[in-house]
Amino acid sequence: MPVGHGAGIGLAASVDQVRKLTFPVVFGQVSLQPWQIASFSSVEEWWNWCRQDRSIAAEVTLAVADFHDFTNGLNEVEQEKPAATTLWRMARSNLEDVANTLPTTFSHDSVIQPICMVAELSMKAALVRDGVDPDSFRKGKDGHNLSLLARRMADTRAHRDDQRVQTIVNALPPYVESRYKPAGLKRLQVVKLALGVQFVAASSVRRMANADLALQMEAK
Repeated sequence: MPVGHGAGIGLAASVDQVRKLTFPVVFGQVSLQPWQIASFSSVEEWWNWCRQDRSIAAEVTLAVADFHDFTNGLNEVEQEKPAATTLWRMARSNLEDVANTLPTTFSHDSVIQPICMVAELSMKAALVRDGVDPDSFRKGKDGHNLSLLARRMADTRAHRDDQRVQTIVNALPPYVESRYKPAGLKRLQVVKLALGVQFVAASSVRRMANADLALQMEAK
């Protein structure tokens, strides 16, 4: 697994048990396995955390791949268009908030807002990177219409991830309302949404960066 020069924070989950992922700052080409990026001391410890279940281990590996692609992809494209980079960095900051909170919190309603912001900001970043005026999102209510943003991103730069991105954003609660009242979601549902928006963020940069560990992992 090639690792880029930048650090980032993301998450992986074994059912509803969430683990914060911290990307090591590495220079040059270093080969790391998913369990090493997840900061386990051994593959055995990682396997036990995955409940010795191959399907859970596969989901964890794909979450690590998304984390890798978002971190390294952003390193690749961040010099190209400052307005897009600002939005991606804000998305990354919200993802870090989720990754810092979910492993230990019992109250997860407060995490809904940053989860939705990860999806919104990363999709807007991709659109701005491809020439959309950032100010155009401020007109009307469409700036928070995540399903519409997903369709626009797919229309602008089609990708194999498009169908899953649309499914994920369609499952997100109406988060403007979630500021004022609980969304009523169980912890496992919130964990799945968090992993989903990490995928959306990764997909937003996979469209224009070379970082695509997910493709390698999907092929295995």
